[in-house]
Amino acid sequence: MVCDVGGTVVDGRTLHPVHPLQAGIEARWPGERTVIEALGDWPGLERQDQPQDRRVAYFCEPGAISDELRRRVEELGLDMLYSGERYLDVLPRGVSK
Repeated sequence: MVCDVGGTVVDGRTLHPVHPLQAGIEARWPGERTVIEALGDWPGLERQDQPQDRRVAYFCEPGAISDELRRRVEELGLDMLYSGERYLDVLPRGVSK
């Protein structure tokens, strides 16, 4: 099963991580603190208050996503996924729902 917008991959029967896939995701994740330090005061972003591994989720005001925000996320070696015109997930590069 793919969970956490692609940040977690588990065996559907046991719910244990699928280690070869999970290890690759872990290797591309710099850590929550790195993302929060880079984006913590970004105008129009409010961090979602839920526990997360290998992603940081924000509520995102319309118009908050700019070329500069995209550049900052890319400089971290990460991807971002904007959905529902209000949700922004910052994820390890190459993972998605």
